[in-house]
Amino acid sequence: MEPSPSGPDSQKNNHQTGSKTKTPTHPIVASIEQMIILIGFYILSIGPMYWQWIAAKDVDGFHFIEVLYRPLWVLAGEIPALGDWLNWYVRLWIF
Repeated sequence: MEPSPSGPDSQKNNHQTGSKTKTPTHPIVASIEQMIILIGFYILSIGPMYWQWIAAKDVDGFHFIEVLYRPLWVLAGEIPALGDWLNWYVRLWIF
């Protein structure tokens, strides 16, 4: 059995064989990445939840759903590009 090489030559061997060592991500960077993903899911969830949101907002539906999507509704009113994109996206789900 051969001992595993260590030192600068072992890095060359790892590079040549294609194995890469992953550098650890800083916890703050990982948290920011997770928040971006969660916000993305939050924004994309309005499509399938549109009719539930309308029922909560205009009829007597679940108040929690109306409160959950209220910030998105306010932002869509304040940022026209976001509002246009959300209207387009929701239309994909309701037709």
